[in-house]
Amino acid sequence: MWAERACGVVLFIAAAIPVTASAADTELRGHMDLSVGYASNDAGGAGNVLSGVGRASTVGLRIRERLAPGWSVFTEIDAGIDAARGLRDTNPSIALGGALPDHVDGVTPMPVRCAMPPGQGSRRTVLGLTTPAGEWRLGREQTPSMEMLGRLDRFNFHGWGALSSLATQIQAFDCNAIRYLSPFLSGVRLDAMVSLDEASASLSASGRGIIGQDAVLSYTAGAFVVAAGYRREHWRAEGSEARRSSSLVGLSVPYEGVTLTVPFVHARRWGGGRAIVTGFGISVPVGNDRFALQYTRHRLEAQGRSHTLGVRYTRFLSRRVQTYVSWGAVRNGAGAMLPLAADNAAILPFSPGGDARAISIGMSVSFHRELACEYGFDAQGCQFGARRR
Repeated sequence: MWAERACGVVLFIAAAIPVTASAADTELRGHMDLSVGYASNDAGGAGNVLSGVGRASTVGLRIRERLAPGWSVFTEIDAGIDAARGLRDTNPSIALGGALPDHVDGVTPMPVRCAMPPGQGSRRTVLGLTTPAGEWRLGREQTPSMEMLGRLDRFNFHGWGALSSLATQIQAFDCNAIRYLSPFLSGVRLDAMVSLDEASASLSASGRGIIGQDAVLSYTAGAFVVAAGYRREHWRAEGSEARRSSSLVGLSVPYEGVTLTVPFVHARRWGGGRAIVTGFGISVPVGNDRFALQYTRHRLEAQGRSHTLGVRYTRFLSRRVQTYVSWGAVRNGAGAMLPLAADNAAILPFSPGGDARAISIGMSVSFHRELACEYGFDAQGCQFGARRR
């Protein structure tokens, strides 16, 4: 019954799409980030070359077909790269002194949903439809809660001490997703997503086939942002049941170039404890450069508290090239094993209650190129003309 209704909605939307002469745009984009540094934990220290400290290294393709004013169809493919090792999105984690632990946040281990084998995964694969009433996306997509958390992170996940450590409490990407983004109405926007079970899995395993719900309501006025969100999951994998929820509230306030962010997250796992995360971040312009500092405190049920501090200085060499120095440290209470995280890298403590520290000096390069193609349905072909923007 649910599937029949969903198909009916899709057919109704398809019938409502206006058909006119169209225009297509193809965009190639990506980032390359590499750094050298030193990391240490309670077992020792070592030098490193890492990809993904300053920002995740990615390459992506976006194609948009404009059907009529306000209507378009698009597809996006973003693949992560571990540039230091020539692999695809392995999310490098350093566990000095031993193997990676089963869990890193001081609560009961939980099976990972929508996880890709090392070197074999894409970050986002989306097919979307833009309408005057909003945008719909299908595929493997970043969750609204994690995307908003990135806006409330003063580093935007780009540096040691980033809020990306909360990926242990909030799902970063989800598969089989249906996402809706409303138009901005006086600065207010709704971002909602549901995630469905795998097609090969029994629907009875999760009840209705819907295993994840995520919604964020935000108000944006320039760089000022206030947001509230809620996410919940309930699913089974490999004989294990996983249930968790998270609430997110945050504020970003700009004033004469200085930006202050204040995030608050309450996460809960049934049978695994709670986590409450508070903190603040501030960024200050220094000429054409930028200095940022961020502090967060994790209060983990039964494991005590963890404190994370991160500092980053960014020098912009051009619009697409930047160098940076990033330092961070995490101090864990007894029993906690919170990692020190960056965008796509992490330093793990060796034992419960262990600390971790890291410093990196690196460079990030972005690239962006568009190909334009305009044609009518009676055209015999399409002439591509490349141009830089």
